[in-house]
Amino acid sequence: MSKIAIKGATTGTGTFTIESPATNTDRTLTLPDEAGTVLTSASDYLSSTDNISTQASKNIPIFMATMSSNQSIGDDTFTKVNFNTEVVDSHSWYDTSTYRFTPQVAGWYLFETSMQFGDGSVARFIGSFVKNGTGFGDNRWVDFTASPGNTISFSGQKLFHMNGSTDYMEAYGWIDNSGTVKFYSSDGTHFGGYLVRAD
Repeated sequence: MSKIAIKGATTGTGTFTIESPATNTDRTLTLPDEAGTVLTSASDYLSSTDNISTQASKNIPIFMATMSSNQSIGDDTFTKVNFNTEVVDSHSWYDTSTYRFTPQVAGWYLFETSMQFGDGSVARFIGSFVKNGTGFGDNRWVDFTASPGNTISFSGQKLFHMNGSTDYMEAYGWIDNSGTVKFYSSDGTHFGGYLVRAD
């Protein structure tokens, strides 16, 4: 028969208490047959060696930012969208002055953005996630022709691997237009992302 041993630390003066909830039902907590550290809701993130079925975390890195004012965009030029207002930034990795997210945990991240725009005459729109300042248009999610003068919102999602130190992500838009076209600072314009799986 396997045994459970509770071992105290050789240093420290605190008392670690395992407390039972108030219940009238018998329950069994089964530990995984492996070595490692069991995470709690206060842990930062799940690594690739963590057993997700038996460990949980509420502190997955996540961010979302919006715009504080409308932004004009030039013709036929990839333009970084000025997402300068944080809605949430769990680990303070988003920079509202450069409009970029630089995660400090290596792994796969899902990014999402929506851009609402109008005014002028829009003939074509392309949205792009740009990693480390390169690849404009490589990760496009919309390429369309629209009637002029409409207010239109488009969104996209992409999964990227980030190295957890220097890699950063930004959101850009490109419009073939005549007249002045603006990105609108509304609920339809935002940029966000979160860690899906750490290395």
